[in-house]
Amino acid sequence: WVCANVDTKPLVLPESTSPDVDRIVLSSRCVAMQPGPGQDVAVGWRSPKAGKVSIGARVTHGGPRRGSKGFEWLIVHQSKDGAKILANSELTRGRSMSLPVSPADQKLPEVVVAAGDLLAMVISSRGDHTCDSASVNLCITEIGGKGRTWDLAKDVVDSIQAGNPHADGLGNPGVWNFCSVAANTWPRFVCAPPIDTASPATTAREFRKELAAKGFKTIRQRAGEHSEQSWKEAMAAHHRSRTLPPHPKPAAGFEPAMRVEVPCERLTAQWNLGSWYILRRSQQDKNGKWSFNDYPYGVLAAETHLILEALDMQGRHKEAADGLNQWLLLPPDPGYPTGLFSDGKGCLTNAKGPAGAGGHSDGRHPLGAGAIMLAMSQHYRLTGDVAWLKANAPRMKANAEWILRQRQLLAGNIPGGQRLWSKGLQPAHILTTDGGGLLMQFYITEAYYWLAVKNMAEMLAAIDAAEGARMAAEAEAYRKDLAAAVERSIALSPVVQVRDGTYRSVIPPCASMRGLASQAWGWRRRGSDSHYGPLAWDTVPSAAALINPAGVLSANDRRVQGFLDVLEDRLLLENGNVLGRYRGSCRPEDQWFSYGSWQHQCGLERHVSIHLQADDAPNFLRSMLNQYAVDMVPGEYTFMEHPDGGPLDKIFEGAAFIERFRQMLVMEDGQSLWLARATPRDWLRQDKKISVTNAPTFFGTLAYEIVSDVDNGKIAATVQIPARNPPKSVFLRLRHPQTLSIKSVKVNGKPWVEFNKDKELIELISLTGSVGVVAKY
Repeated sequence: WVCANVDTKPLVLPESTSPDVDRIVLSSRCVAMQPGPGQDVAVGWRSPKAGKVSIGARVTHGGPRRGSKGFEWLIVHQSKDGAKILANSELTRGRSMSLPVSPADQKLPEVVVAAGDLLAMVISSRGDHTCDSASVNLCITEIGGKGRTWDLAKDVVDSIQAGNPHADGLGNPGVWNFCSVAANTWPRFVCAPPIDTASPATTAREFRKELAAKGFKTIRQRAGEHSEQSWKEAMAAHHRSRTLPPHPKPAAGFEPAMRVEVPCERLTAQWNLGSWYILRRSQQDKNGKWSFNDYPYGVLAAETHLILEALDMQGRHKEAADGLNQWLLLPPDPGYPTGLFSDGKGCLTNAKGPAGAGGHSDGRHPLGAGAIMLAMSQHYRLTGDVAWLKANAPRMKANAEWILRQRQLLAGNIPGGQRLWSKGLQPAHILTTDGGGLLMQFYITEAYYWLAVKNMAEMLAAIDAAEGARMAAEAEAYRKDLAAAVERSIALSPVVQVRDGTYRSVIPPCASMRGLASQAWGWRRRGSDSHYGPLAWDTVPSAAALINPAGVLSANDRRVQGFLDVLEDRLLLENGNVLGRYRGSCRPEDQWFSYGSWQHQCGLERHVSIHLQADDAPNFLRSMLNQYAVDMVPGEYTFMEHPDGGPLDKIFEGAAFIERFRQMLVMEDGQSLWLARATPRDWLRQDKKISVTNAPTFFGTLAYEIVSDVDNGKIAATVQIPARNPPKSVFLRLRHPQTLSIKSVKVNGKPWVEFNKDKELIELISLTGSVGVVAKY
């Protein structure tokens, strides 16, 4: 429907001042529109003559507080050559967006129109249309000529019933047009090339030479040449001119056991709030036992696992153990999750949380049975508590055996003797709900389930060598089946162009898909699912879990590196959530550094950790700090669930920060331990210090301190090597503020040759106790 509000005040329907009444609010002196079932709605300006024009627009979501997921808006230029989108974004309920954003901003680029061309503002629902009312103002300004202006509100509001099409205020008939069109039919940029690569080349070699001469670069290449992202710069970009208050301090007795002091006081303060912010949203009974939920939601293994891991990382092992008991004490669940699998005996799911916090592992989150096992294995590794392991191994083993039984459901051959190519994966399951759901073998579930079996084998090896070996063989068989499916998926998926002009591999989110979900299910749309949208399947519950945390594919695999470029160059930069957050003011080519590297739910987007696994510190820092800034709520400095909305104190997102900040400072990698792997270069300017004490690691308790004396050509460090299970190697990275190479190293006063000057790494081998290191430059 289309209507107009002729009043100079907003129109509220129904009239009520009660905040509990759902209302439609129409802006003053505006045209209002709402899409229908399967129909987009649009208002278009049909050009009365040829020339150049600019476009100004404002759209406001007027739907009720509840029920709406928001809508997508588009500005489309329709000519005899077809339709082209000039701008598009998404708007959540209650928000407004303007083009231009302010008088100082440029309007949309000059649009050349022919007589009869149509410039249309389209309102399109995100699935359910029922609460998607939009107040629209549209202004077209002639560039040159007579400088005429066509203002939708002035031309139409007082005479909207005069006809459709509607005359303009200058006497031209049929200028303003209201129409509807079938949803999803407007052209989308389905991975359109970001740069023009038209070429006369006849061979790949010639084409590569041409590209090299043009100097195109990917976002990751450009980030490596850019000055590194910082807390201050990331927060300034995302919170603009806002004066940021100081961080609060945690309540007494709730500080993390692992103490950190870095040259960025804000990040030190954020780390110190970690355990407190989790525990204040949890409950402790009269016996001192803690219980947890995925605050402000129920007990969700797919996310609560990281909350418990974060407590362990900060040294709050007792609280983490209490939380793990919520799963370990569960009776076997005969129907996990209801309707998804046929045999739930032994599966870890549906824990009970604090009063009022329901437990579930619903259709979106069936990876939880594997994810909670990751928290259990991390707890054992960080504490070395063999008694805890022996007491709980039977329950954990039952969970792993359930996962293996699920594999057997697809272990046979299909009719005709042909081998099912996805043999050995979990049965297809529903990871989302939309008119019956998407029944698929999602790689994120496979990643966590395989990791659960692998980790269980390693834990069993410590208490039962024979059972550990048997489980390890099962894990290896699972890995081979999973790797074969992933190899096939990559090979059969279309490549995508990135910003250096080349085309890179992608890894689809599920075994049966060929290419990106955002291609297969509609580009930048919400039609496949009203909460996530197709693009999120490529970025959030995506195949990235195969790389981190699972390690089925190496972060340095060329195909993984290609997929990272597709993520950063296209999916995490061009998505509607980025444009929507900044109300149309984000220009990807100008603001790529601070506005990119996130899409829908930062805590679940694993590319940040993959950058670090690949030893790419600049892109890790850019991704981590940009995600921190878009999720941050200044004041208490809590984290939002989504950059475009959601709860303002979501403890899972806080746990994700703890994980990434710790990895920057302390990171296990197989039998190696990394120290200061990705600390900003600015942190080692003259007299700066990085200090970590009482840090739990897989190898025992760690402490280290790095002190800079770069003005005198040296950086010194003291490392307390963990003793419980000594690592094979300790890698100490010293990132010089001017990127100077190490010339020489002394360890405990003696010359040391185990260093790599190009990678800024000092490898400490066969050392115990307190070790002194001095690097000369």
